[in-house]
Amino acid sequence: MAQVRLNLLLVGKTGHGKSLTGNNILGRRTFKVSSSVQSVTTEIQQDFATFGNYVVKVVDGPGLKDTAVKSAQDQETAAANMTQALSMCDGYVDAFLFVYKYGTRFTEEERGALEGLKLIFGEEYFSHLIVVVTMGDVFRGDMEEEGKGNIAIDTWCKKQAGPFRKLFDNCGGRVILINNKEKVESAMNKQREAIIELASHLQTVNGRYTSEAFKAARELRELYIIQQKFPILHAQIQEKCGLLMADLEKYMKTPSEEDKHKIQESINAAKKEIRDQAKGTKLLDHLLVHVEQLEKNLNNIDKLRQITQELDDARKSNSTWDMFGSFCKYLAASVSVAFSSVKLVKMVTMFKGTLGLAIAGGTFVLSAAATAIDGLQSTNQEEKLKEEQEAIKSKLTESGLGADETK
Repeated sequence: MAQVRLNLLLVGKTGHGKSLTGNNILGRRTFKVSSSVQSVTTEIQQDFATFGNYVVKVVDGPGLKDTAVKSAQDQETAAANMTQALSMCDGYVDAFLFVYKYGTRFTEEERGALEGLKLIFGEEYFSHLIVVVTMGDVFRGDMEEEGKGNIAIDTWCKKQAGPFRKLFDNCGGRVILINNKEKVESAMNKQREAIIELASHLQTVNGRYTSEAFKAARELRELYIIQQKFPILHAQIQEKCGLLMADLEKYMKTPSEEDKHKIQESINAAKKEIRDQAKGTKLLDHLLVHVEQLEKNLNNIDKLRQITQELDDARKSNSTWDMFGSFCKYLAASVSVAFSSVKLVKMVTMFKGTLGLAIAGGTFVLSAAATAIDGLQSTNQEEKLKEEQEAIKSKLTESGLGADETK
């Protein structure tokens, strides 16, 4: 009979007997085991064993949300470990063995660990999942005390409620009870046989979990990692934004090209960090909007300074034209008075009106020039600049910057 190859991947939290379960499947002590609540498994481990016509590979690695896997960085490492574990399984898994210690409350942390595994491996993960409940000896003792005799583990599971019952339903009721402290060889072999045969059945019925399915779940994995990182990343970006606001306040009061360059570099770095961490998702878009608003503030400060300068130049120009206009008015008035005298009237008559017409025309030109200059003082340009200035000041004020302090 041809040998059947099976790849089993052990998953679960520290302290539930994951590594010990792996050793008992292999029939020898391969994976390091400790009674400490701190995870002993710090790297992916694997080993082989032959059982009947089965060649079994067991892969043991750090569980998701282990006692030492709580930071966002550790969560990312856990996902990377699962990638490595799948690679060590030659790109496919016949059964995921989720090891759960009987007597341990199935808390939100356990549920979170399971959800984390689903996010890493995708929905297809449940089609290849077997729940291995350890502490079988304690379970049997409790059932006898409760007068339930030899109740089957699946019957007991069906009577449970909450997250554990949901786990039972999600994995299709595939639950195996084992006693890792079993000393009788035949009983230990029976436990091992139950796990291997159920894994073989899964291979036949549901096929294998492959690297293609793992790649398909990539978006969910990245979203999960971002969610775990979000509180820390949010706090870091908020801190950077606060420092940038202080730099912008300083830049408004005492502008320099060097400061502007540093602020722009910091903004660019923050935007790049957000985009890199978001990995194509929209989960961090609100942080990006916040940083982009700071960039708009920087541009608005420069625009405000430019408009203020243009407004000052326009006012100075109007002052010059005002003086020239007054002079023209004075000159026009003087000419008009002079030619209203009798002597000049006679001269105009003497020259048969020619000179009078010329002088009258000159007077008209001077008056027109004065009128035109008056018009320049009320042109739309200055009003437009004022409107733009107030609009930008309003935007900066709304953003928490003291626009009135702009130099």
